[in-house]
Amino acid sequence: MAFSPDGKTVASGSISGMVRLWDVATRRPIGRPLSRHFGPVNVRGFSPVYSVAFSPDGKTLAAGGAFGGTRLWDVATHRPIGASLTPAFVAISSVAFSPSGRILATSYTHSVAVWDVATHRAISRVHTSSRVDAVTFSPGGTTLATGNSDGTVRLWDSATGQQLGSTLTGSALPVNAVAFSPDGRMLATGSDDHTVRLWNMAASRPIGGRPSTFLPAAISPEGKILATYRFTHQVQLWDLATGRPIGRPLTVPGKAVGWVAFSPDGKILATSSTPSNVLLWDVATHRQIGGLHGTLPPVVFSPDGKTLATGPIGGSVQLWDVATQRLIGSLPLPKFESPEAVAFSPDGRMLATYGLTNHVLLWDEATRRQIGRLTANAEPVIAAAFSPDGKTLATGNDDDTVRLWDVATRRQIGSPLTGYIRPVTAVTFSPDGKTLATRNGYGTIWLWDVTTGQEIGGPLTNQPGSAKPVEQGPQNPVDFGPDNPLQFSPDGKTLATGNPPLLWNVSYLVNPMQYLCALAGRPLTHAEWAQYLPQSLPYQRVCP
Repeated sequence: MAFSPDGKTVASGSISGMVRLWDVATRRPIGRPLSRHFGPVNVRGFSPVYSVAFSPDGKTLAAGGAFGGTRLWDVATHRPIGASLTPAFVAISSVAFSPSGRILATSYTHSVAVWDVATHRAISRVHTSSRVDAVTFSPGGTTLATGNSDGTVRLWDSATGQQLGSTLTGSALPVNAVAFSPDGRMLATGSDDHTVRLWNMAASRPIGGRPSTFLPAAISPEGKILATYRFTHQVQLWDLATGRPIGRPLTVPGKAVGWVAFSPDGKILATSSTPSNVLLWDVATHRQIGGLHGTLPPVVFSPDGKTLATGPIGGSVQLWDVATQRLIGSLPLPKFESPEAVAFSPDGRMLATYGLTNHVLLWDEATRRQIGRLTANAEPVIAAAFSPDGKTLATGNDDDTVRLWDVATRRQIGSPLTGYIRPVTAVTFSPDGKTLATRNGYGTIWLWDVTTGQEIGGPLTNQPGSAKPVEQGPQNPVDFGPDNPLQFSPDGKTLATGNPPLLWNVSYLVNPMQYLCALAGRPLTHAEWAQYLPQSLPYQRVCP
């Protein structure tokens, strides 16, 4: 069933193949049925109509069924408009008009087709790994939401047919109803498990994306620019506010770009490419302003921007003067050490090197001497990051664990954070140091409360087309390692990550109470408090 835009008429489709219009005020049918026999009948003598939808102007009705394909009807005359958009033997489970009324989406088996209503031609198609049972447009018309037989909900670009962000999972049974709120901020889904779920479209999902040919790299210190690279020796800068590219890509000489990094003031971008070159670029003009030769990734600026650390060559990590672009020192690595990444402490006095071994080495920047070793276990340390105050170091390990270390005492803090299934490939602290973001080799992200060690909400996952639980990941892992970073924006409201690069809205981390109150629009119940807030916080009536 479907209401007309003015609310005065209801359209209904029945199992017998009949489509009727009803007067809401009188509860009586309007004229004769649009179709007594929608299409060929099944073995029981029926031709069910599964879905009906009015165009935004109320002049056209679309109907989809088991055997009659997809038909358009003139509401005023009750006459069909042209032939069926889809073959009669194709069972249509759902139909939906875009807000403009110019395009129509029809779902069938494992696909969704988007049609030009005027020409009856297909514009794009969406293909999924499971049957599509429901489809709807967002209020802006740019996004399609589909409910699927595997219990998932997916979001798609209506123009290109590309999936947007992560798969929403919550039901083990088919999702057969989806609807956006008028402002597009909420999505309601209904499933065969007798449950209606509400999804906040601004939380725990991507708020933007970048072309999949580019890999994520770094957010500028002021949080306005995202730098991405791809292996075809190009680096692209993006305006985070608009999501648009800034100028043309930077063409980096060499075979492939493997690392990019902003200077602390955001004015310089360093790019590392093979064979063994680091180039420095003026972010404002996109012009090359220097280069270091005979270097390897990683490329990391010191907090004051005066020193650049590059990867190990000849058994040492090299340190360079950014102004003169001259080698000023090195960290002499122990035998058989070849770290894949380097991290400066926030005050710049200490460096951590790690990768390929089961420990992190700590170095004094001034003396270039090793001053400590943090040994995790028998598995390699793949990722590490200092907290903003420099007192804690987080490490991600190949044994699927994350550990927190007291930098002063060199001792582990609490028990490891576990539950990843795959290796932990990136870790980063929020600007206030209260939240730790971690990612595994399949692109799934977890957020943790640093004080309690408890997980915050569910995992953020970028798994287009995957019907598996988020903990298992898709069939093929994303490119992971120190050169596929994870980074918060300076205000802590955005997290950049993924392959392809994605921006996640994590603004609820900044002020969770305010966020939850605004989302609920009322005081939280005891059950909601227990579900969404750490167990260490006693219940309070904090919402107005």
